[in-house]
Amino acid sequence: ALMVATAFLSLLGYVGFQWYNLNKPPELAISVPEEKAVVASQVLVEGRTHPEATVTVNLQPVALQPDGSFETEIFIPREGLSTITIEAKDRRGKSAIEQRTVMVEF
Repeated sequence: ALMVATAFLSLLGYVGFQWYNLNKPPELAISVPEEKAVVASQVLVEGRTHPEATVTVNLQPVALQPDGSFETEIFIPREGLSTITIEAKDRRGKSAIEQRTVMVEF
């Protein structure tokens, strides 16, 4: 009975772990720009996500490298506080969103 219970709990743990991995959004790490950074109107955005995800920066698609890293430049036309929205979405439709607020100065 103890072996059956151990096997059942192991199977339940494995299924739970797989369910968790299927339902979590892709990881998204933004390295540039930092939060509250002072930037020019051309802003470099760099980060990393899952290699099979799709990434958008302010709703504009960004190309991923094979290792999941990405880099793009966006133009912010006005001075002052501005929010940059970065989204990574996987094939199952799960998405991770990061936002950076920057101060634009010409």
